[in-house]
Amino acid sequence: MASELPPDAFERIRAAIVSGNKIEAIRLLREARPDLGLAEAKQFVERWEAGEPVGLPDETLRGPDPAIEELLYRGQKITAIKAHREKYRSGLADAKNAVEVLEAELRAKHPERFSHAPKSGCAGVFLLLLTAGMVTWWRA
Repeated sequence: MASELPPDAFERIRAAIVSGNKIEAIRLLREARPDLGLAEAKQFVERWEAGEPVGLPDETLRGPDPAIEELLYRGQKITAIKAHREKYRSGLADAKNAVEVLEAELRAKHPERFSHAPKSGCAGVFLLLLTAGMVTWWRA
């Protein structure tokens, strides 16, 4: 894992660990490896800090899971987030961010494979305005 980091990132992370700034080391590691969840980055830094061999499970390094991609193509984002959490043992926020990034990449590469358009959130706003208008009209 450490060998997969850019040399400048490796040195900055090492310097943060040596100076005892664990939080900065975790932040730098997550900048260099955005695919890592917070818990994974923390474990990595703690192992590195303790002088243990560092590395991550192979599944973290393989890239996107085709099953998660298929869920996104079918419009099942919540299920894709759950699958990501189970596979990579990530937190909810990390899984949500990773799935949203993956979805954006897939939409750019293969827009024709999506069975639906991305949700913009306008329906909720429309319903809220409609309800407010009906309430105003009813009271008048």
